[in-house]
Amino acid sequence: MLLPTPRLPDATLGQEVQARLARRMPVSGALGRIGELAAWWAATRGMEAPPSSRGRLLLFAADHGVTRGAGPSPADPRTTAERVRAFHAGEAAGAVAAAGVGLARELVDVGMRADSGAGPRAGPATPRPVPWREQPVGPGTRDLTEGPAMTRAEAEAAIAVGLEAAARAAGDGVDVLAIAELGVGNTLSASAVLAAATGMPARLTVGAGRGDEDVGRKTALVERALALHAPDRHDAMAILVAVGGFELGAIAGACAGAAAAGIPVVLDGFASTAGGLLAHLLDPRITAWVQVGPRSAENAHWAMARYLGREPLHDLGICAGEGVGAALGVSTLRVAAAMLQQAGTGGVAGGCPPAP
Repeated sequence: MLLPTPRLPDATLGQEVQARLARRMPVSGALGRIGELAAWWAATRGMEAPPSSRGRLLLFAADHGVTRGAGPSPADPRTTAERVRAFHAGEAAGAVAAAGVGLARELVDVGMRADSGAGPRAGPATPRPVPWREQPVGPGTRDLTEGPAMTRAEAEAAIAVGLEAAARAAGDGVDVLAIAELGVGNTLSASAVLAAATGMPARLTVGAGRGDEDVGRKTALVERALALHAPDRHDAMAILVAVGGFELGAIAGACAGAAAAGIPVVLDGFASTAGGLLAHLLDPRITAWVQVGPRSAENAHWAMARYLGREPLHDLGICAGEGVGAALGVSTLRVAAAMLQQAGTGGVAGGCPPAP
C-alpha cells in the first residue's frame, strides 16, 4: 500500500526556539516541557505560527470479533453503539472535553457490528452536535484467536479511512488533530499489537482495560493469537491484519495523512497510541508529527510511548476517556504555542525560583 510522503519538520527551527526561550527565562529549564513543546510546534507549524484555533478531534469507532465469544468484555454488542451515540449527541466525556477546549469533533464508524443497532439512523432524526460519518470496513473484525482479525484488503481500507479523514481536515484548514478511538475489546487488540511489534511478553502488555476485566484471561487470549499468527514485528500490515482493529488502522492512516499534510497530532490513550505505533512501523518519519496526550492507566502504555520516543503530556489517571486526554493535550500545546509567540515578540517573564 502506497502512503503519502511525510513532510519533514524543521528541526533547526525547533532548536532555535528552545535557545531563544532559554535566553529569555531567568532560570534555565524553568518552563520544563513547555519549552520543548513550543519548539516542536515551531518545527511543525513555523516560527510565527499562532496557538491552534482550528483543531479537530477525530474519534474512530469499531467493534472487535474477539468479544463475541469468551473475550475480555462479555458485554452486550450494543455497548459500543451506545457510547458512540452518546458521543454523537455531544454528551460523552470526550465530546464535552473537546468542545470545552474549542475543538471541532468528527465521529467515524470504521466498522461496528451490524447487530449493534449502531448508526445515526438508529436514533431520532434530529440534528446532533457531532457529525457522524459511516465508512465501515466491515461489521467488526473477526476473532483474532481463531484466525486473522481482518484481510489485507480490509486493513488497507481501514488505513484509507484515516487518510481521508486527515485530508478532510487539511482541506478545512485544521491546524492540529486530536485522535481517539472507541470500541469494546480494543485494549486487548492494542496489547496484542504492542506485543507483536516489540516482542514484549503478553503478561507485560495486557492490563485491566476498564478495570473490570479478567487480566489472566486477556493475557491467555493475546498469547493464543500471537502463537497462531506470529506476525513479523517489523511489518505493520501483517500485525494489523493478524491482531489489529479497524479503528487502529484508521488511526495509523490518519497519522500518516496528517504527517503528509503538515498537521501535528495528539493521540489519546492506550489503544490510540497503538494506532500511532502501527503508523510508526509503516513509516518512522510519521512519528515526528505525533505527540501522546495522556499517560493511560494501562500499565503497558509507558512502553508503547517509550517505543515511539514520546513522553505523554500529562498524567491524570485516565483509562478510557474517548478523547478527553487528547483534547487536554491540545490545550497544553496551545499554551506552548502562546509561549512561542511571546518569545518571538519580546520575551517570557517568570520562572522557577533558584533552590535555596
